[in-house]
Amino acid sequence: MEIKYSDELIEYMRSRRKECILVDIASTNTCDLDVTEMYLRFISDKHADRLLGSGKGYKVHEAPFGRLVISPYNLNISDTVSVYLKKVLFFNVIKQDGLTL
Repeated sequence: MEIKYSDELIEYMRSRRKECILVDIASTNTCDLDVTEMYLRFISDKHADRLLGSGKGYKVHEAPFGRLVISPYNLNISDTVSVYLKKVLFFNVIKQDGLTL
């Protein structure tokens, strides 16, 4: 699997001192509509080490900058995963192509 980060993402991570990105799943089943969504967020290097050492099946992949930590859910992973920043209103959001539920 090849991981690509956009130049804007790498610059943002360097300027904000972010080391790792976690790919995780958020799920809700508190209502009649069951929703499961994949999201990406920055985590510290220490947090990544804790997740990887927990024995719960987290996988780590070396990225162009830092590490990409993938949760132990059954995800469809293509040969190339692209991670980039997208501006939504005034906020930067991490987006990806190549991972699906």
